[in-house]
Amino acid sequence: MAMNDDFPCIDFDEAFQKFAHAWMRENSAKYGGDMDKLEARLQDVYLRWLNRPARWLDGQKPSEYFLKYNDPNKLIEWLREYDVQHVRVPDLLLERIPALPNAEDALMRALEEVSTPYTVRLMIVSMLREIESAKPMALYIEWIAKRISPRDELADMAAESLEAIGAIVMEPIFTALPRSNPAGQETFLDVLTMLPFDERTYELAVNMFETRTERTALYASYLGKLGDPRALLYLEKAVNERNLNYLDFIEVRNAIEELGGDAPSASDFAGDPFYEMMRAMEGDMG
Repeated sequence: MAMNDDFPCIDFDEAFQKFAHAWMRENSAKYGGDMDKLEARLQDVYLRWLNRPARWLDGQKPSEYFLKYNDPNKLIEWLREYDVQHVRVPDLLLERIPALPNAEDALMRALEEVSTPYTVRLMIVSMLREIESAKPMALYIEWIAKRISPRDELADMAAESLEAIGAIVMEPIFTALPRSNPAGQETFLDVLTMLPFDERTYELAVNMFETRTERTALYASYLGKLGDPRALLYLEKAVNERNLNYLDFIEVRNAIEELGGDAPSASDFAGDPFYEMMRAMEGDMG
């Protein structure tokens, strides 16, 4: 029997939307047609939908549909099938997989397989974070070290997962830094600033602030977040020596204030696009 026969890709979202729309039509008069009041009841409506037998599930309750499956490998294959068929993956399936006691290894195998689709990988990373798994740490670090584009959702999710794993990721990150590309190094710094303070993190942040002047605002914010007043020397020097745009200036000033320094006076930023936009917004609000 084919995969899609064994595991039909039913659109649970569409089924709930139909149920919710029907409920809203039936109850509109009761709530005086007030959409806010109707929408406020949708959580209760969803729970009712979950726990009533459905004809489109041959009489099964949506809440119980995936509970009879206990093999995470099969459920991950089902997840792939949903992706292949371009059908929205049910939240109930995404909740069932990590709830299984043997899910972690199955999720790791699927994550490491090159054939696993990108969108499925995103869901797997989310599930591994849900169960607080540290097993994918090395894989996440490799993804980040090799990231090319700032717009890489998988690398961003990997970074969030590293933060959640905690301080044990620090040494592997410091080991990976020398072989990481600039985008990867920037992502690693972002992770490190969320973890316990380390002198190497401070040195990395200062180095990037000094050498990557096109990203002054970002690296100034990292220095402020680290909380080390030694960075005031570099921040104040930037105010005096760099031709800062208004956005850069605001972030550098914020960092100086965070570290206990005296806020520098604003220069004349007339003509700066961000400054003019902010001034126009203030005028509209006034």
